[in-house]
Amino acid sequence: MAAVKLEVFGWIAAECGRNRTGSLPTDQNVPEGATVGDLLRQVAQKDLRFKETVFSSDMTLQSNISIVLNGKILGQPSFLESKLKDGDTVMLLPAIDGG
Repeated sequence: MAAVKLEVFGWIAAECGRNRTGSLPTDQNVPEGATVGDLLRQVAQKDLRFKETVFSSDMTLQSNISIVLNGKILGQPSFLESKLKDGDTVMLLPAIDGG
């Protein structure tokens, strides 16, 4: 098992029932070889509000969410397939767009 931290910020945390000014930090244990997608699906199985906020009805990640792994923004389309290792930190942030 790998111990990883999941942090959720901004409106995502608020929609999950947490304080908008803080974060939703949780420590999670995932199997060796697990991906970012595996982690998010694991949390979604336990937390309906998280699932409804982070995933669309077909279990794809909402397009207005950015994923950061150990300080690096992950790019689409393979970001959910990024492998996790012990001690990693995954952050979900509101996506920024505009010009």
